Amino acid sequence: YEESDLIAALKFVSSYTAAPLSILLGVGTSYGDHNGNSVLERYINRLTLRNNLSVTCAAGNEAIARHHYRGSFQSNSLEPVSVEFNVETQMPGFLMQFHGSIPNRFSLLLRSPAGEEISNISFDLDRSTTYTFIYSDTSLTIDSVISDPYSGEEAIYFNFKKPSIGIWQILVTPLEIYTPGYFDFW
Repeated sequence: YEESDLIAALKFVSSYTAAPLSILLGVGTSYGDHNGNSVLERYINRLTLRNNLSVTCAAGNEAIARHHYRGSFQSNSLEPVSVEFNVETQMPGFLMQFHGSIPNRFSLLLRSPAGEEISNISFDLDRSTTYTFIYSDTSLTIDSVISDPYSGEEAIYFNFKKPSIGIWQILVTPLEIYTPGYFDFW
């Protein structure tokens, strides 16, 4: 679900009555940094400041869906980490997010199943670029955003349209590692 759909539902239910209310949110979204900083997470936190309202969120329902990957670097390592994902069936598209721990900096290289590469993907504020692959009907839009305006955490969003079936690879290369760094793909 989109965060905006869940926020609208929470707003409707929470404004429906002034009586004590307990909301069970049994659905979720893969958007955001999963650290309590997304718009939805902040909205839920704000709702629960009311004395007569509680929100319970179900978690972990994806079982073996494998929609998350966390990689890490030690402060003295500049070796790339390879991340692979498989597009098993023809689909109209999907979204994927990259979040890197700050103040560390990373560069990404994306390789399609046919071997086409997009290199030097890194955070560049408010940059949006669309790529069209030569050997397939795949197009990819990459957006760089600040995902958390309070901490300055950066995110890179990938919007795949007509992705090629097969194994895709992303090489994550640390540019500057100040602390043991980690990154997440959702």
